[in-house]
Amino acid sequence: MYGGDIRDAETTNKQRDGDTIKIRSKHVNVTIGLHHVNHRIPSLWFTGGSRGLGRNTALHLAIKGVDVILTYRSRQAEAAEIVQEITALGRRAVALQLDVADSSSFAAFSGKVKEVLKDQFSREQFDYLVNNAGAGIHANFMDTTEAQFDEMVNVHLKSTFFLSQKLLPLMWMVDGSSIYLLA
Repeated sequence: MYGGDIRDAETTNKQRDGDTIKIRSKHVNVTIGLHHVNHRIPSLWFTGGSRGLGRNTALHLAIKGVDVILTYRSRQAEAAEIVQEITALGRRAVALQLDVADSSSFAAFSGKVKEVLKDQFSREQFDYLVNNAGAGIHANFMDTTEAQFDEMVNVHLKSTFFLSQKLLPLMWMVDGSSIYLLA
């Protein structure tokens, strides 16, 4: 069982290369390709973007000219801080509360995203979906309970599949639109 939360990883090397963002951390390497379609400003939907690797990735995508909608589970102040940093760069950003372990909320949440896209971004769709939300279980293999295992499956697997399924109708479906899995 993984014993840490990847969102706490400190980014040690950030590199911008053309229309690609590359971020390396202690635990993971991330490469996200950006494609500007028809001169529109790309937009990004990002789970788990309030701290760690998610925060750094959202910030660097904003530097590349991407507007950002991110989620947080419980750290509203940290989410508000990254939204401020992104807007200071001249990009639009919104943070929405979401517990990805609760898949029963995804249909209503998709409606909320649709409203935010229309009201705050003047658009109906976004270009990229980054599933980054994660959870760490701090127990060794023999001590992991079924409830802890279920939480890991709900956050890392079930939420990725079913949230992507609910948000897919809101994605701009052209070459270059992508779903990324980081958690």
